[in-house]
Amino acid sequence: MLPDPHGVAVSSARPALDPAERAALRSAAQWYARLSSGIETESDRLGWQHWHNADPLHRRAWQQVQSIRQMVEGVPGDVAASALRQARESRRGSCASCCCWPGSAWWAGTAGTANGARR
Repeated sequence: MLPDPHGVAVSSARPALDPAERAALRSAAQWYARLSSGIETESDRLGWQHWHNADPLHRRAWQQVQSIRQMVEGVPGDVAASALRQARESRRGSCASCCCWPGSAWWAGTAGTANGARR
């Protein structure tokens, strides 16, 4: 349960994803990582377009990944790095502190670095 601004507990539980939705989200996260790598090719972009257009589930999954990307980009680098460090130290892993979605490892690896930069 998460408190809202008025002190009322709000459930963070979401309905479980069915296997097709889970697969679409996993693919969307993989496409996002590939297209954000800085070394994507025209073939990658065409492959993504084909995947995106192939199924309404793919389009919904892509929208979810984009929504998460926008939220993550709003987190200051020092805050993100601190949260990720604490998560690693607590042995829960960085995904636990990054929304527990299939592409969170991408964000964990880029927090605190410039676009496309690696540590």
